[in-house]
Amino acid sequence: MIVVPGTEADAPGAAALHAAEISEGFLPTLGPVFLRRLYRRIVRSEGSFLLVSSDELGLVGMASATEDVGGLYRAFLVKDGPAAAVAAAPRLLRSWRKVIETLHYPAAERALPSAELLSVAVAPRGRGQGLGAELVAGAAPR
Repeated sequence: MIVVPGTEADAPGAAALHAAEISEGFLPTLGPVFLRRLYRRIVRSEGSFLLVSSDELGLVGMASATEDVGGLYRAFLVKDGPAAAVAAAPRLLRSWRKVIETLHYPAAERALPSAELLSVAVAPRGRGQGLGAELVAGAAPR
């Protein structure tokens, strides 16, 4: 499978794949509209990127990464925060502690580097073919 840089047009597919295949963590609980906005911001932000792989049925794998988690989250909050918050309001209110924890990350974890592999997901039809490893390798610095 071929891995290519993702575009804004890939954000809905990346969000859907994230929601379907990544069950742990806080972000999947915020819903597809929130995740679409987040992936669009990842594509738009300098130092952040989305990698994707598609087949005839659509997106089969994705990985996202950033050089600066705090900077990405600040850009998302400023540029997308109000609309994303409205879309996820009930979920955000129920999970306000997680919201605060996420907003303080990675500053609260001083030992962590600012760069991070944010997400990796492969649809069931793409598993067992080395796609996940290829996506991670594509996100690793050279």
